[in-house]
Amino acid sequence: MNKNFVFAVSVLSKTIMGAGIFSLPLVFYMVGVGTGILYLLVFTLAYCVIHLMYAEAVRMEPDEHNFAYLARKYLGSIFGSIATLIILIELLIVLTVYIILSQSFFGIMFGVPGAYAAILFWILGTAFIFVDLKWIEWISVVSVLMLLTAVGIIFHTSIPYAFATPFVKPINWFLFLLPFGPLFFALNGRPAISKMVEVWRNATREKKPFSLTKAIVVGTLLPALLYIVFVLGVLKLSPIPSEDAISGITAVLPAWLMAMLGAFGFVAIWVPYFMIGTNIRDILREDMHLSRIMSAGFVTLIPIGLFLFGVGQFISVVGFVGGLFLALEGVFVVTIWRRAFPRSKYRPVSYFLYAIFFLSIVYEILFIIF
Repeated sequence: MNKNFVFAVSVLSKTIMGAGIFSLPLVFYMVGVGTGILYLLVFTLAYCVIHLMYAEAVRMEPDEHNFAYLARKYLGSIFGSIATLIILIELLIVLTVYIILSQSFFGIMFGVPGAYAAILFWILGTAFIFVDLKWIEWISVVSVLMLLTAVGIIFHTSIPYAFATPFVKPINWFLFLLPFGPLFFALNGRPAISKMVEVWRNATREKKPFSLTKAIVVGTLLPALLYIVFVLGVLKLSPIPSEDAISGITAVLPAWLMAMLGAFGFVAIWVPYFMIGTNIRDILREDMHLSRIMSAGFVTLIPIGLFLFGVGQFISVVGFVGGLFLALEGVFVVTIWRRAFPRSKYRPVSYFLYAIFFLSIVYEILFIIF
């Protein structure tokens, strides 16, 4: 198998897999496992298309360009700047999500109280944002392997247990749009697409080409399959799951195994924290032209500030970020693609994507108001 293809797939998969996975057991429990899996399949296909659309827009550019460049080019300077600002806010809140989730893993490993655990995680994560790591790719691979191992342990341990969670539940229209935000959060891999295009270009120059389309599809499908395994394993161990999925199974598994899962979970969220933080720092310095001190201040203080000022409900924040900010990002990507390819025969697909993203945005706005 083409090693460049494998690397491209791993780049996308490891970007997709992160904190979002831990929100899914509770969401699936609330809407019904069968309904949750159906939502997951539909939105996985939707994100396959979103990732392909963005890849086509990036591939058109002769040089490497980030989201801010494409937004300004296809949305205009004003709306492009607004889109970039929204993405920046989204990423800062995502860091807050990781801080919230860190409380569970530190508590499992060391028994550290919530707020102290969050501050300790923030210190460790922030420190690495400002370290130039030459081996960052290897760290990322290790973090994904640890997450895969944790999921494997949970599923293997759950095999003797009966499945007590209802597979199908009556439709609750109040919860009908609930899975949108968490699933958008769990499936979005748009930041990895530029790197995938770079890998594809290098492989083509080296006369070792591979199908970028196939790599994107496989890289999006693999996390979705992992999510199903994880959800089924957690729900067998804990039929009424906890908000973060992991702390709810502490009564079932031995202490040493929970400590191991806590360590694996910590690494799985620690690596994305400083990688996203580095991305924010670069956006502030290169796209918004802030000084080193100001960009460092934003990426350092805003996430922990949001946490300390009460942004602390994991599921609520994941749903908010996914349902509003990532839905807006989806709208931006579809619009960029439509303007880059005005005569594409696949344009009708964009209306379906617009529909699910706008539904999610309206739901989140109404949820905030009422």
